[in-house]
Amino acid sequence: VEGERRTVETYILNESLSLYGAELSVAFLSRIREERSFPSLEALSRQIGEDVKTAKKLFDSEKKTVYNPKGL
Repeated sequence: VEGERRTVETYILNESLSLYGAELSVAFLSRIREERSFPSLEALSRQIGEDVKTAKKLFDSEKKTVYNPKGL
């Protein structure tokens, strides 16, 4: 939200893991939507919820597996 640095916020779906402080690798499988601004944090939160639904459908339809070299 109005940031000056480019960052990536990653969601781990269907898992309950404590990964704070862990080193992770992220692979991009598909773009869900273009970058855009939101009028409020509430609007952003709603969109994130929709993005999560879209990501779950993508994984389900493509039967994607995630490379996990360290067995996390």
